[in-house]
Amino acid sequence: MREELLAAVESERTTKSPDLSWVVRRGRRIRVLRRAAVAASALLLAGTVTAGAVALRVEDPAPDVAPGDATPAPQASPRPPRPQRPRPGEVVEAMSEREQAEVFAIRALAATGLTQPFRARSYLFTGGDDTTQTADGWRVGFSAGDCAPRDTGEGMSFGCRGISGEDRAGNGLTDTYVVVAREAKRWRVVAVEGNMPDEERERLAGYSLPAIPEPPHWEFTATGVWPGSDAPYIEMWGVWVGPYPTAAPGSACVVHAFDSRGKSMGVLQRFYEEAPNREFERAGGARGSQAESSSGVAAVTVRCRQYTGRGWKVDSVASTLHRGRVSGVAFDVVWRGDEGFTARARCRVRLLDRKDRTVWQRWVKVDQLWRPSELDDYPYTVRERVDIGRRPVAAERADVVCETI
Repeated sequence: MREELLAAVESERTTKSPDLSWVVRRGRRIRVLRRAAVAASALLLAGTVTAGAVALRVEDPAPDVAPGDATPAPQASPRPPRPQRPRPGEVVEAMSEREQAEVFAIRALAATGLTQPFRARSYLFTGGDDTTQTADGWRVGFSAGDCAPRDTGEGMSFGCRGISGEDRAGNGLTDTYVVVAREAKRWRVVAVEGNMPDEERERLAGYSLPAIPEPPHWEFTATGVWPGSDAPYIEMWGVWVGPYPTAAPGSACVVHAFDSRGKSMGVLQRFYEEAPNREFERAGGARGSQAESSSGVAAVTVRCRQYTGRGWKVDSVASTLHRGRVSGVAFDVVWRGDEGFTARARCRVRLLDRKDRTVWQRWVKVDQLWRPSELDDYPYTVRERVDIGRRPVAAERADVVCETI
């Protein structure tokens, strides 16, 4: 099964730059978070930010999903998202109480089934400045969205539209507030305001989770599988559980598949997702893929942990000489981490003189491998080349050190 799935992903018709190994973006337009857009326009990369499943607007039709497939496959019943206790070696960074409240509210909606891809009524985190502190706790804003796929006549189009309307940027208007409070060592939903039916309010009210320090990590709180005539379409929504900016590494994630009876079909794929390096990336986005040979998959779950394993190791370094001076450096790096995925890395390339003094230095990045053909032979090897520039440098040797990012 794994070989068939890898072959299907390899045949994906896309030329974009990847950020997940199996779950890839398919030409979809992510709604820009209002506060993030303001921050980006001001060239700000720091400050208090929010986390959550981003509200999406997808205009592109999904690939080859037949119009007649109108009912989503039954969902398995995975464990609801819960806080992760730190493990040895993991980086732990303090989140503000506001950030904790927002992440808990997102988890609560997902765990009670109120946030799901393809649901006709799903609650999406807005990312706007609509989280406020009240006497009862934190009032976290959401947009009620219609996320049911739409028949375009040539296939199904996936995306969410604000039930109460949208602003000029296409963001669903905030119309629902989940009020959460920290009581002793637990977070609890204490009230719901706005556009939510009574039955859903009753389902959500009182939901609680323990309040514990967590290692920053990605969490895919909501996943969905939409059946197609040839293959199901898989989508999942993520949230960064941690502060921003962050010194923590990204997450190693495992995708598990289930059939229509909820029986495990094993591991579908593994991937690495790096930590956000821009403010609006904390809210993640929709990750979608159609694995054409994944017959029988009715649901997926994604489990992520902060990645603390080994990364790229420099295997060999070679210099290019030009009239006795170094004009370029080439180096091979070997992936010493887990099999099935790689992470991005940054490498410091230095030229040293006879006394081992640095006479030239540059940082370069090693991209993560993601196509199945690149992940065939473990341990994976990549060759990188660095051009010194117009003026070669007099040096005795080159030194390269890499670290995972």
